[in-house]
Amino acid sequence: MYRVYLVDDDTVILDELRHNIVWLDNGFEVVGSSNTPAVALDEIINLQPELVVSDLKMEPFDGIALMQKLKELGLTPYFLMVSAYGSFENSRRFFLEGGYDYLLKPFEPEEVEMILGKLFERLSGKTVAASKSYNPAFGDLLIYLQENYHQKHSLESLGKQFSLSPNYICTLFSKHCDTTLTHHITALRMEVAKKELEKGQQPLKDIASQCGYPDYRYFNRVFKEYYGVPPRKYKETGGGT
Repeated sequence: MYRVYLVDDDTVILDELRHNIVWLDNGFEVVGSSNTPAVALDEIINLQPELVVSDLKMEPFDGIALMQKLKELGLTPYFLMVSAYGSFENSRRFFLEGGYDYLLKPFEPEEVEMILGKLFERLSGKTVAASKSYNPAFGDLLIYLQENYHQKHSLESLGKQFSLSPNYICTLFSKHCDTTLTHHITALRMEVAKKELEKGQQPLKDIASQCGYPDYRYFNRVFKEYYGVPPRKYKETGGGT
């Protein structure tokens, strides 16, 4: 599990970031937060998180200055910047400083979770074959997800169902599958979606719903992110590019 620190001078946004994102399901744990950049700087130095989610416009120094100050101290966590200001110059400065990703407010929790999925893979940096020596209950859990990929799941609900702690399930996914619960479910759904699109028999909205995405627009974004092409184009080409 990777550590994340939250910085935003708006306490409402800070609470939303902490409570509206399913961090644990995506392989991350919030280890600290602050609405004051100077306090955040000290705590990030002590906690050394792998990811910092920061507002851009803050006083007495902004999110990019926070990145620079950490860099000067030899600390280079990944930075996800969130901002209500979408100027080209701001985003240019952010990426020139080595920022990882940039979101404009207001944003949906799913947007953050998609970024977390990509970052988890980058931080893991390897592919691990699933082991057959894991806890039998975890094996049952994987089979259950294979059969119920379209339903909504969380570490909390699965923990109760299979008598495993959420943290332990998170550890098992990382150890044996090199992924997170959220990304594992997405992979299952995308595989089914791909096969249905290749058949070319069902309407796109029906395929999205079948795979657990009642919102077709969100399904479209996830599929495009996963395969590099939107589902409509994938269906039209029969899976070709």
